[in-house]
Amino acid sequence: MSTYFLERHVILITMDPNSNSVPEITPEMKQSTMPIPAQSKQQQRLEKGIKFFASKMFKIQLIIVLIFSIVEIGFGRTYIDQCPIKSQIPLFLLVHGSTKIVWVACGIVAFIEAKYFSNSPHIAILMLINLIIQVVFRLFFLAWFIAGNVWVWSVKGSVQTTNPNMLSTYCQRTLYGAAQGLIISTYIVFGVITLLTVKKRVFGNKSVKEHLHA
Repeated sequence: MSTYFLERHVILITMDPNSNSVPEITPEMKQSTMPIPAQSKQQQRLEKGIKFFASKMFKIQLIIVLIFSIVEIGFGRTYIDQCPIKSQIPLFLLVHGSTKIVWVACGIVAFIEAKYFSNSPHIAILMLINLIIQVVFRLFFLAWFIAGNVWVWSVKGSVQTTNPNMLSTYCQRTLYGAAQGLIISTYIVFGVITLLTVKKRVFGNKSVKEHLHA
């Protein structure tokens, strides 16, 4: 019995052990054995970008960020002048939430492009634009989030929430508690998303390799 490997499939051809004849390989079989050109690195990166923007993980990120944005904007606007000990705290929530709304809008556009226009001849430039926007916003979020951490936690030991007449130490209770809670929640959500992403890449690649070797 002779075995011929065509592309990724195995074809078994039964032969007479006493026969010296070679099985005929048809033109279709020859054509199927032609090597497939390797993708360029640019094409591979483009496909990874399209896959990321069209993924469920990215949709989950958009939903979570949208919820956080609405909450931050709500607290920031409601208590904008009620934290004299550190007036940047409500501003931190307001700006952080507003810019994340813009990021969500850009993310929705990126998702639509990746999901429904992946075959467009302009998809490469569209993905590049979205990638640049994502990087710029993420850098801003990181810098602003660090600043917010400094503003919130630097007054933790001296802030009081009961006497608004003591301007040097007062911050509205709900506002300060919300700022603390949102920061802690952000760390938790970021950690969970990071773990899920790592798990998907590590164990996902492992299952693919096991399937190929099976």
